[in-house]
Amino acid sequence: MIFNNHAIIGADISFYQGYPPHFPTVDFRKMRDYGFDFVIIKAGQRSYEDPAFVYNWKAAKGILPRSSYWYYDNRYSAIAQAKKYWDTIKHDLEGICWLDLEDRNIGDYTGWYFWYDFLATFKLLSGLPDERIGIYTAFYYWLDGMARANLSQREYFKKHPLWLANYGNKYSNPLYPEFENIVVPRPWDDADCLILQTGTPIIGIESGVASYEIDYNFFNGDRDKFNSVFKQVADVNIFIRSA
Repeated sequence: MIFNNHAIIGADISFYQGYPPHFPTVDFRKMRDYGFDFVIIKAGQRSYEDPAFVYNWKAAKGILPRSSYWYYDNRYSAIAQAKKYWDTIKHDLEGICWLDLEDRNIGDYTGWYFWYDFLATFKLLSGLPDERIGIYTAFYYWLDGMARANLSQREYFKKHPLWLANYGNKYSNPLYPEFENIVVPRPWDDADCLILQTGTPIIGIESGVASYEIDYNFFNGDRDKFNSVFKQVADVNIFIRSA
């Protein structure tokens, strides 16, 4: 993989990293001071909002550039999940809205055609452009999910930015990934991979969260590109349409 590395790094978190009152709250200033440039916060999964989302989303505002993600559950309606994600995030949009594809449960809503339903529904409801709705996945998970899709069906997803999970081999250091050994799944090219998640180093406590580990991510691009991607989506015409 050709990766345009400018050492712009980010964390992604859920209630596992801080869930008041069960765990200490996330300290986003400490996260920023550690060196993180952005944070991607779990909005929810299946039919429910992440227990810490409301707190984390509000607490991070103005401290770190934010994005959100929705963990897709194969056992629950793709359309209903898209609607729940929009209802959760619509009053305070910022950054890219990510569809997290990694669920290994066997369910009635498994596969690329249901991912299409989610994306199409979310776009219809939000009015967001394609570049503000992204896909998180791993190489082999994506290949498995697209196994029965034809070329044109696969190409549909290329218009959405990619957040790729690749932890390398068991000796890999997530802080210093071997970019040249990482392969981007088609239909995306290297430049389409906007964010690379490289692992879970044991830096959680020192970077402001309650867990010992924290997901570590690199942004693929320079500071100007980063600023254009993570700016608040205030210039986009947002309105709810009936599905």
